[in-house]
Order: sequence, then structure tokens, then C-alpha cells
Amino acid sequence: MAEKLGLGTEFQREGATAGTFVTIAQVASITPPQLEADDVVIENLDPVDGYKKYLPGLLDGGEVSLTLNFDGSTTGHMDLLSDFNSRTQKNYKIVLPDTSAWAFSGYVKGFAPQEITAGEVIQAEVTIKVTGKPTFTAGV
Repeated sequence: MAEKLGLGTEFQREGATAGTFVTIAQVASITPPQLEADDVVIENLDPVDGYKKYLPGLLDGGEVSLTLNFDGSTTGHMDLLSDFNSRTQKNYKIVLPDTSAWAFSGYVKGFAPQEITAGEVIQAEVTIKVTGKPTFTAGV
């Protein structure tokens, strides 16, 4: 497997036409879905060696976060803020430089402008709660 840089990775949001995705501009960083399984404890009054026993429970697609170099005149940034305010569930994609992609449905759970200072880029942190199963498609 060849190592790859994140340079050229895109975050996309499904547009007005189903199945058509639009790239969100000025994305500084992305944290892909953080998949987890719930732990289900098996209750036992006489466990072997005194240890708890577990089964894997329901799966959770986790959250996706991205940092935007915020620009209120950028349509994609305002679309994400609109998604938050309207509580709209949308389809999103993270497309890696080799065309591999994470695709998922979710809703914008958080839209947080970051601290503004004279010497740094104005940014906003966006958090998307994944609903359902995210899918990964290998690229070329």
C-alpha cells in the first residue's frame, strides 16, 4: 500500500438534484466517521475469574467533523449553516485524492465559529452526526 497525503481531499454535500454532489470550498481539515460498537454486558453472578463478559451491540456511525476557513459569501458554508438551522438530514461524501470515498447520511449537529484573532484565519467547526451505515468505496 502506498502512503498518500490528504492534499486534494474534498468534502461534498448532495445538491438539489439527488445523486449530484457539490464540493464545499475552503475546508482546512476533516475527521472521517468514527465507527463504534456499543458494549452489551452479560450479567452473571458467578463470572469466570471474576471478569465481566461482553457482546458487541448496535453499531454507531459516529460523527464527522470539518474545519472551514469560514467565508459567509461561500454558498457551501451557508448551506451547512442552513442544514443546521433546518435540522435537515443530507447525504455527504469525503472524497480522497485516489477517488476512495466515505459516503454517509447525517445532520449538522454543530456549527461553531472559532476564536477570531488578528493573526489567524477565521474558521468554523462543523460537526455532522452520521445516521445509518457509512460506506467506504476504494479508489484507483
